[in-house]
Amino acid sequence: MERQGLPLGGLALHAGLKVIPTDAGDKTVMIIGLSGTGKTTTTFTTQNASLPVQDDFVALMPGGHAHGTENGCFAKTFSLDQDFEPNIYGAVVKPTAYLENVYQDDHGKVNFFEESYTQNGRAVFGMSDLARFKEAQDVGTVDYLLILNRNENIIPAVAKLDQQQAAAYFMLVRPRHLRGRCRRGRQVPPGPRDEPVLPAPHDCRATGCSSSSPPTRSRPTC
Repeated sequence: MERQGLPLGGLALHAGLKVIPTDAGDKTVMIIGLSGTGKTTTTFTTQNASLPVQDDFVALMPGGHAHGTENGCFAKTFSLDQDFEPNIYGAVVKPTAYLENVYQDDHGKVNFFEESYTQNGRAVFGMSDLARFKEAQDVGTVDYLLILNRNENIIPAVAKLDQQQAAAYFMLVRPRHLRGRCRRGRQVPPGPRDEPVLPAPHDCRATGCSSSSPPTRSRPTC
């Protein structure tokens, strides 16, 4: 399902992409956010007759042109409701969708609200399974950048940033739940899905591990 033949030189971003029709023509919105911040939900909302393009990984090229990287979607399914997310729901319940960690009773009925096993249910489906979407090759340059963050101590809840503010926020934001992220005493290296950008080499970043964690290697001078 991967798209082939993209030019070199862009940024791989954990982001969604959607198009909003306006009186001044289509406007392209890129939505950057970590998993669980509402990126897919925001991408697939239908307000203002908007059309989803891509919900997970987007290539942003010099000059602002964006490319979708997949001809499909990898969506969370927990609490998926037809009334609130009809576009995603309609694709997920089709026979062509693949479901993972989704509760199914003895009669074969799927329950997206059942969490006795896990809340981390997922669905994979093709873009053609959606009732409405925009082809990635028909998208122009990005007009607006929306940065999602689930930290509850950010005031105001919604802010319109100028170019310098947006660049600073994009570079500096690091959600709290990523700090101190260790596995078996070793730091989990960040990737594009963890942070929008990687501002320093892995060895120059704080480990976030407890002092009792065994060292993995000597740290360089950064």
